[in-house]
Amino acid sequence: MRLSLIIAALTVLTANLQIRNGQRSVDPLVMTLLKTTADSDFEHKSRFFQALNQLARRTGNSPHDLTNYDSGEDSQSGRARAILTRGRAVSLVSGQLQFVIVILGTNPFGVPGVEAQRILLLDSRGNVRDQLSCEINTRYGRLITESPAQPQDDNAQIVIRFVSTTPSGWHNWHTINYGGQSQTFRVLGNSDPVDLTSRGLVRLAVRDGKFRVIFPDLTDRKNSPKRLMEHVNKLKPKGLTYVSSDGARWVRIMPVSQTCVESRLEIRKRRGLLLRRSFASPDCEHGMAVERGAWTSDARFFVFNAQSTGGHQPWHWPIYFYSRSDNQLHNLDKYIGPIVAPEFRLTGPHTIETKVLETGNDAGRPIKVDLKRIGKQAARP
Repeated sequence: MRLSLIIAALTVLTANLQIRNGQRSVDPLVMTLLKTTADSDFEHKSRFFQALNQLARRTGNSPHDLTNYDSGEDSQSGRARAILTRGRAVSLVSGQLQFVIVILGTNPFGVPGVEAQRILLLDSRGNVRDQLSCEINTRYGRLITESPAQPQDDNAQIVIRFVSTTPSGWHNWHTINYGGQSQTFRVLGNSDPVDLTSRGLVRLAVRDGKFRVIFPDLTDRKNSPKRLMEHVNKLKPKGLTYVSSDGARWVRIMPVSQTCVESRLEIRKRRGLLLRRSFASPDCEHGMAVERGAWTSDARFFVFNAQSTGGHQPWHWPIYFYSRSDNQLHNLDKYIGPIVAPEFRLTGPHTIETKVLETGNDAGRPIKVDLKRIGKQAARP
């Protein structure tokens, strides 16, 4: 009994000595990062950012570049910039080496806006060994970075996750900046696939003093510069058909090709084609992908919404409707203004509920529209 107590005491003493020795080898400025945090520090006057800026200057890095997010000109979601105003740091061991993970983030103050996380890998002397950033649009939610106490089953030590702030729990794109490359990943179908909700947007480990990106695969660039992950390919429209309640009309929505998610639409009746429309663009970056479609209960109108495939105006969700009376497609934005809701609701025989852009109201103004009345307005010369 006494022997076991002595062994336990020696074990604790050895561990404490190792910790103290490790702390003595860590640069004082790095220790400041580990002991302090920052939030809403737009001027970078907190102890945390002051220490980070001093380390940056001492090691030959630009403080501005470390503490400000810039997606770069080649970003497929459009160039985005933001001040990184949140900060914290955690220690991490890889093999026999001790590192510090600095987690920087934004305090978004508008919608749409930039929600970003930057992860810095520092050695014990404060040298920046590697870095990675991830960005989404604030319209869909926020990002958080987790550092599990133990490596995960896939050896991940750092995980960046998306946290939705909308009822749909969905985001349509995120951009990852790593190794001088900016890659945008898109999610179709109005729901996040399981691999994103369970695994996160980014999973990292530290190997040989650098980040190793476990998920997603950032090495496959054999296709076009526009990145389409495997889960996106699985969600691409495979030829959706919508039949009116009276069975007299049906709408077919298809991708324009196997490598482009932009949509083409056909409306038919029993005797043949009534209307065909393509939302494709030459570079598959400036067209539209149909997200959701539905017939009104009286079967007089087919309604669908779409999103820009190039990430342009991610807040904008244009709605189109097909009218059987004039056999034409109409853009609802033209009559009620820009639509900002990613979802719409059909009520009554032919009424649509959605939200339109309103100054000072990030969520948009709710609106109900009688499509029969709009259809008559559209038919006027």
